[in-house]
This record gives sequence, structure tokens and C-alpha cells, in this order.
Amino acid sequence: GDETDDFYRLTMASYFFAIKDFDKALDWIPTAPQDTMYLFRARRLRLKVYYETKSDLLFYELDAFKMALSRASQKLISPQFRELQANFVNFLYQIAKSPPGDKARRQKLSQRIIAKPSVYEKDWLLEKLK
Repeated sequence: GDETDDFYRLTMASYFFAIKDFDKALDWIPTAPQDTMYLFRARRLRLKVYYETKSDLLFYELDAFKMALSRASQKLISPQFRELQANFVNFLYQIAKSPPGDKARRQKLSQRIIAKPSVYEKDWLLEKLK
């Protein structure tokens, strides 16, 4: 069904992201998965692609992600899931806004990410700080 198709498309998108074929990764990301977990995973992956490609759409998508997260009902997502998502978005925003070459800021952000126990994509965020 749709859930199987969404899972397959997300898996293919993740594969293309891993091999750094970002255009194909974007093509494979499902547009509107029915499952909430798939929806947020797809949005995180899209954010990662936009960051990697230095897309002008990154900050628009970050804002849209924050809005979707704030509007999501308590019945749809748990407070822990919301926190994982919010931390990812907030740290990615800070990384993207960091001036290039500001090692002190990057070091401070790295320490904050490591200290935070609940962050999606923690390894990827730390990699972007190096």
C-alpha cells in the first residue's frame, strides 16, 4: 500500500543521499507520506539535502518544518518526538547561520549538540561542524 511505497521511496532517497546524489535523493523523497514518522523523516532528509547543496530553500523549509512541528497535535506526536525534531531543526539552523571559519562558535555548537541527549541526526550535525 501507500505505507510500503513511502518506506521504499524514503529508503531510496536515503541511499542517494548517502552516495551524495542529492538531485536523485530529492526526486525520491515522498511528497506527502501518510505516516507521521515518515513525514518528519522525509522533511529532515529534505533539509539535509538543502543544506548539502547550499540551497536558497533551506531557511524556508526550516521555517515550514518548525511551523508543522508546532501545529502537530499531541495525539499525533509525543513530547519526546517533538523535542527530537525541534532540537534537530534548531541546531541545523544555528549551523547554517554560523559564519564560515568561526571555529569558536562551531566548537561551542558541537559541545551543545553532544550534551543534548535527544537530537535526531546527531552524527550528521556534528559532521557538518567539522
